[in-house]
Amino acid sequence: MTYYTNNNQIKELMLDTVDVEVKGLDALASIPLKEVTLYIFDPSLFFLRLPDTTVWSDWILLRRPDWGGLILEMLKQNKAYIFWGLDWCRVLYRSNVGDFRFIHCSDPIMANDHTCLISEGPVLHNVKDAVTDLLEPIRFGQDIAKRLTSKSNDRGLKSMLNFQRGSYREICMNLEELASELIHQRDAWKDRFFLKAIEEDDSMKICSSCKEDMRQAFYQRGDEEAALKWRPGKWGNCPARNCKHYSWESFEEEYHEDYIRDLKTEEYVDYESDGECNESDCSCHDR
Repeated sequence: MTYYTNNNQIKELMLDTVDVEVKGLDALASIPLKEVTLYIFDPSLFFLRLPDTTVWSDWILLRRPDWGGLILEMLKQNKAYIFWGLDWCRVLYRSNVGDFRFIHCSDPIMANDHTCLISEGPVLHNVKDAVTDLLEPIRFGQDIAKRLTSKSNDRGLKSMLNFQRGSYREICMNLEELASELIHQRDAWKDRFFLKAIEEDDSMKICSSCKEDMRQAFYQRGDEEAALKWRPGKWGNCPARNCKHYSWESFEEEYHEDYIRDLKTEEYVDYESDGECNESDCSCHDR
């Protein structure tokens, strides 16, 4: 997603509000104009004219002579909007007669791969408000992304939350994709532990009562917190509370959060080792 503008005030406003790439109009030279959506902020263009009207190219060029090249060609692509001070107009070009229709429309969204914002002269308060409104979905999405990525360094999460388009619909779709991926990962981890437990010998590793209780906790009760805390022998009908992996000292909730964080982030060092691993006779390389 790339943005283009001819106005430094709009560029500064965009960069101060959201994290996006903003280029000058010269960068459009390599982009087919039919792929560019144009947003024009020009409250004085219509003067006393109201929206839902038709004008010729000469009428536009008389008031904006510098539009005779790139901007006029972009207007002819039927992917342009003009903010005329109060509301928005959609620009429709009729090639058979060579005129433009300015039709009143609802507020547009910036969801195209290439978006160009044009403004003539100083950017007034109403124009700043209009640009800010277009950027609001991006700002909203990027704030969500900052809060979520601050809790995880996962690269996949960061790429999934790379909000660059001004569309709440796209934000919702990305969050739906994220939720679906989290559900998939959760189920995959559940299956991994459950299937491993089921394959163990009842008499040696984990009893049948614990296996059934594990199945109930993972798949039947619908309590994610209980499933996360489940351990062999901890709950259920384990006869002697002596399944192999059971220990009263293994309850994670007894550990301090800082201790758990350090375990996950700091390099593991075996202080009891006699020396460096000898690959030729170390049993760890046989696994």
